[in-house]
Amino acid sequence: ERQEIEKEILADALEQLKSSDTLKNRTAVVLASEAWHPGVIGIVASRVVERCHRPTILIALQDGVGKGSGRSIPAFHLYNALAAAKGTLVKFGGHQQAAGISILKENLAAFYDLFDGYACENLSPEDLLPEYGVDSEIRAEDLGEELLAITNSLKPFGMGNPEPLFLLRGAKVVSCRILKDAHLKMTLNISGKMVDSIGFKMAGKVPACEFIDILFTPELNVWQGRENLQLRLRDIRTSGGIDGAE
Repeated sequence: ERQEIEKEILADALEQLKSSDTLKNRTAVVLASEAWHPGVIGIVASRVVERCHRPTILIALQDGVGKGSGRSIPAFHLYNALAAAKGTLVKFGGHQQAAGISILKENLAAFYDLFDGYACENLSPEDLLPEYGVDSEIRAEDLGEELLAITNSLKPFGMGNPEPLFLLRGAKVVSCRILKDAHLKMTLNISGKMVDSIGFKMAGKVPACEFIDILFTPELNVWQGRENLQLRLRDIRTSGGIDGAE
């Protein structure tokens, strides 16, 4: 049930981003809703950071008061940013990468302006580009239930325990299409095994070549009662070899 709540809040947050000019005109992300549960917005904030690589604060509103949870990117000191906007907050606390706030609903706009202003002054365009650390390079024979089980055994993921990222070289692109919300959906041939993959907000990275290297986290995808391994892509590049293809 908790995971379903997280999914619903994430979908709502991403829809708010899609329907606004936030990512075009703002350096930081601040989103609020009266429909969100304050107990799960921290992990959802981490998911939003994964998608857009911006300092993010999600706020659950109730009776005119908001409880917020923030997550950051490596180059941005979240606590210092909140300190710069403390005049708009009831209280706040945390550290460089994670923080919590209490705020009156009427102060949301003023807080966002100050918080985003601090981000604009302290982040360069390069800081907003994601940097990935590879946990392990794997080969085609490593793909399967065991890899998925190992990944699941490391949960829960969040600050201090990020999802593992695996590198696989030489996957052959069999099919590629763009889904709504600019998601990239591909079927890959990995040593004769057809594997589904999806890259959220990766429409701008449609491969221009047949073979690619992929950085991903494995997950179990459930669709219409069927379960299958899916690779959630974090980055792709032109392959220098064909280790995984036939």
